[in-house]
Amino acid sequence: MARQKYGPWSEREDAIVKKYGPKTAIRKLAGRRTHAAVIQRRFELSHPKEEPLKFGRGCWSHEDDAILRLHYPTVEKAYEMKRYLLGFTTKQIIGHARLLGLRRKHTGDPRLKGQFELIDQVRIRAKEDGITFQRLDRELKTGWYFQNGFYKTKTVNLRNIAAAVAYFGGTLVIDWQDR
Repeated sequence: MARQKYGPWSEREDAIVKKYGPKTAIRKLAGRRTHAAVIQRRFELSHPKEEPLKFGRGCWSHEDDAILRLHYPTVEKAYEMKRYLLGFTTKQIIGHARLLGLRRKHTGDPRLKGQFELIDQVRIRAKEDGITFQRLDRELKTGWYFQNGFYKTKTVNLRNIAAAVAYFGGTLVIDWQDR
């Protein structure tokens, strides 16, 4: 037997569902709604959905764009932009930044200390030049070194660093500062 569909809930049905428990409400509704439907409707009535913020086309003002251009490249995480752009979600901010062609700058990895800063400087330069770590490793034939391989070995490979410095057109210099 096919179940009949009764369409949208009427105000009378909503009042009954609010006033009585599920079993009594089903009886009062004369079996027109299932037990699961009554429970779901009670939940929906007691937890109304908040009207989502409407950010459609044209909602980004020139001021918002200027704020995004100023702060987005320097924030460590994209969600930090929410303090500057109230009312926008993180996904909206990331999406609009992509639309504007903005990228966050890699300012270094806080996990790296001491001699690992050499690796970090190479990674920062790669990010600035728009070269992925995977491409850098592939072109220098360094395996997974700049893609976090150095975390596993816990060592700095100066040959890989020197190859990366040469790749970017720099020179590796030791400066003894005798006093």
